[in-house]
Order: sequence, then C-alpha cells, then structure tokens
Amino acid sequence: MVACRDLRFYRFPSPFPRFKAKTNDHSETQIQMNPAPKPFSKKMMVRFVIELVIYALLVSVYLGLVLTFLVGWLKELFEQQRGVYAFVSIVLMILQAVGLQKLTTVLIHGNRRRQG
Repeated sequence: MVACRDLRFYRFPSPFPRFKAKTNDHSETQIQMNPAPKPFSKKMMVRFVIELVIYALLVSVYLGLVLTFLVGWLKELFEQQRGVYAFVSIVLMILQAVGLQKLTTVLIHGNRRRQG
C-alpha cells in the first residue's frame, strides 16, 4: 500500500527533452536543454540478456510440461465445454506469466546477492 502511495509523487522521466528558460540581468532569455540521458551500460545489457535467456528456458520447460500433462484434458475440455476451456486457458496464461516472472526475479536477485 505504501509503495502505491509513493508512486503518485514519483515523476517518471519524459522521453522528450526539456527546455529550461533562464533570464539574466539584461532581461534576455536563455534556453538550456537538459543533458542527454546516459546510454545503457554494458553490465546492464549483460544482465538483461541473462534474464532473457533464463526466461526463455523457463517458458520452454513450462510449455513442455503443459504439452505433456495437460494436452489431453485441454483437448477434451475444448470439444465438450468451450466456455470452461476459455476460462481455464486464460487462468493458465495468467499463472504462467506471474509464476515465471516471480521465478525469474528470484533467480536474478539471488545471483546479484551472491555476486555482491
């Protein structure tokens, strides 16, 4: 609850450059542009690629498990009760997304703690 309340006051960075107008002693307006944002560091890109590979492996394992254990039941459900099939399919997609994201986050944070 506190985290949501704090986000109201967080100002997300704009992708567009901001201009600052300043006046000097002679009433002339000077326009300054904010400096360009820093490019992604190599370390950040390596971590992103590692996270992407881990996530791809987890999705592949999930797909293999679903195809192995649930394909018969899902096919039967599709043929007999399409409304229930639609609901079950949506629930499976949501569980996959949430579960794999949590697992990936735990693995990444565990790796970062171990590296120091």
